[in-house]
Amino acid sequence: MLSILDKGSKLIFKSSILFPATLKDSALRWFMGLGEYSIKTWEDMKTAFLRKYQEYCKPRDSQNDVFRIQQLEDEILKDYL
Repeated sequence: MLSILDKGSKLIFKSSILFPATLKDSALRWFMGLGEYSIKTWEDMKTAFLRKYQEYCKPRDSQNDVFRIQQLEDEILKDYL
């Protein structure tokens, strides 16, 4: 089980307690597999989690980006695509 040793604010403590409740499936298994005292600060937790799962996140604006694409007036279709 994970122990966060950060002696900072109550917010850090609450975040470290509430964070596991937000996880499911493989993310929860990853979290439970962390060694005791392997994460020393909340920043360590954020870094480790993002390193593991950031590639699975879709950018929020990706759907809107499709609608912003415009073919230039003198651009041939092959170049546009």
